[in-house]
Amino acid sequence: LGNGTNTDGDVPALVDLDDVVQVEAGGDHTCAIQADADLWCWGRNDFGQLGQGDRQDTNVPVPVDLPAVADVSVGGEHTCAVLIAGSIRCFGRNDHGQLGITRSAFEDRPVTVSNLTTTTSVTAGYAHTCAVLDNMSVRCWGRNDSGQLGNNSRSDSSTPVRPSLPPTSAVDAGVFHTCAALADTSVSCWGSNAYGQVGDGGSQDRLVPTAVGLSSVAQLDTGAYHSCAVLTAGTARCWGRNTGGRLGDGTIVDRDTPTKVADLSAATAIAGGAHHTCAVTGAKVMCWGTGGSGQLGTGNRQDSLRPALALGF
Repeated sequence: LGNGTNTDGDVPALVDLDDVVQVEAGGDHTCAIQADADLWCWGRNDFGQLGQGDRQDTNVPVPVDLPAVADVSVGGEHTCAVLIAGSIRCFGRNDHGQLGITRSAFEDRPVTVSNLTTTTSVTAGYAHTCAVLDNMSVRCWGRNDSGQLGNNSRSDSSTPVRPSLPPTSAVDAGVFHTCAALADTSVSCWGSNAYGQVGDGGSQDRLVPTAVGLSSVAQLDTGAYHSCAVLTAGTARCWGRNTGGRLGDGTIVDRDTPTKVADLSAATAIAGGAHHTCAVTGAKVMCWGTGGSGQLGTGNRQDSLRPALALGF
């Protein structure tokens, strides 16, 4: 949590960082960008995913030695950051080439992803990474056993490959699947589909981008084994694994097509975790799904099948 302790919390805890413009949480670590473009990370560090040149965990934010950072994403055990200049630096575990360099056990300091100099955003999955370039094309690299790179293959690649997509606004990586928000406000997903997280009505892995029956999408995010989108009208749709109620539809039934999140309106942003989901509505944060570690922020550790108010906002 970055608050100087190793104790789980069931209400939001203050992290000693000012002027934060972006925060990203991964498997067991977290990173944040400040307004001055500095990057800070904290949490688990067994593969060097904090970028410190060591493998010591820390429960408070520590600075990462990088030039000005525009975007960051935190994966299962690796981290990638887009520099304002347009290149990407990654650090942490690299057993599938997820850092964009030749496979190695890990890299505990930032390394440069080859051949990417005009990047606008990056997303890190469990062991794969994708990026959107300034021409609205997408590149992916790393683990690919479920087709999560979208290049009609199951072979890992430490070199960025290009999935076949129309102009793309944003891309987001789950554990073994990936989704893209397209410029025409529709969505495509690919990769592992065991729980319906691709959203095409089936359960077979998709090795290439596959259309999801959605339009008017304002923002998209993937959890570990589920996917969610906020529509321009302020409602939300989720699909995929629903253990603990992470889809927010009042059930624990997996869904292979987008399903409306109950009791949610005026949403402007949504984020999926491993077993839970949260959305911003006005000045409030609503969360749902598994709550056993206090991740819903409701003051208890109970699951919620529908959006529940997170305290402290």
